[in-house]
Amino acid sequence: MEKIIISLVTTVIQFGMFVLFITLAVIHRKKIRETAPVAILVGIVTMFLGLPLQILVYKNIDVQSLVQPHMPETMDWHVLGPVVHVFVVIAGMAAILFSAVYCMFCYIIAYGEWGKIVPRPFPVLTMRFGMSLKLKKRFAEIGIASGTGVVLAAASYFAFLFLNVGASREMDDLFRQFPDLFMEPGWIQAIVLSFFFVSAAITEEIMFRGALLGFFLRITKNRFAYYIVFAIVVSAIWAFFHFYNTNAPLIKLGQVFLIGLLLSEAARRWSLESAIAFHVSLNISSVILELLFPIT
Repeated sequence: MEKIIISLVTTVIQFGMFVLFITLAVIHRKKIRETAPVAILVGIVTMFLGLPLQILVYKNIDVQSLVQPHMPETMDWHVLGPVVHVFVVIAGMAAILFSAVYCMFCYIIAYGEWGKIVPRPFPVLTMRFGMSLKLKKRFAEIGIASGTGVVLAAASYFAFLFLNVGASREMDDLFRQFPDLFMEPGWIQAIVLSFFFVSAAITEEIMFRGALLGFFLRITKNRFAYYIVFAIVVSAIWAFFHFYNTNAPLIKLGQVFLIGLLLSEAARRWSLESAIAFHVSLNISSVILELLFPIT
């Protein structure tokens, strides 16, 4: 019953965000020409970062053992198998492409929403030739945010180790479908998973701190009291999507929620690029720590 409720709530939130983002994309349609080059670049980067994991999963997945038991006995796997394999490849590529396009539109929305609050929402991505004093300051902020991500990743890892927090049953069930995936050399796992989690970090920051928090800040005219409320709301929504990541959901919710608040503050105080750098360094550090010192 709990899983049904969680799945239902997650689906409702996802649908609500999708409808909101479609509406905001229409509102900010005039920004498309201005933001298109960087938006396309962001979409391409996130797509290619997610591609290696997709290839590795397809290489290791046993499609036949997953599909054949559910097929009618009258169907011949030797005939249907190639069709199923093609469908799996097409479905995987479609998922990556949809995620990239979604990220592109969220970037346009984030640029439009934060553009009503700050002069340049993405000062580094949209910088012109030359290095001004303000840009040097932005790079320094990105460096500080990245370092904070590394420190928090280490703190979270050792806290989970102390509290004996590991993968959830749902994650274990998912990994069992790819028995050979983690038999790959450690350096391949590190690169592929780092690429994937960098893509996830970019997408999530543009979506949650960029489009969603930006929307709330714009409609409340960036008043600090409202910012506190909506930073809590956005962080809680973001944390909820990580509910089944570990065998201790409440601890994981608390960890992700607190990190979400810090990411919101990094976006508001510095820039969305700082929040992205924070999240990217957090994810990469977590992957490296898990591969070096796996939590069982």
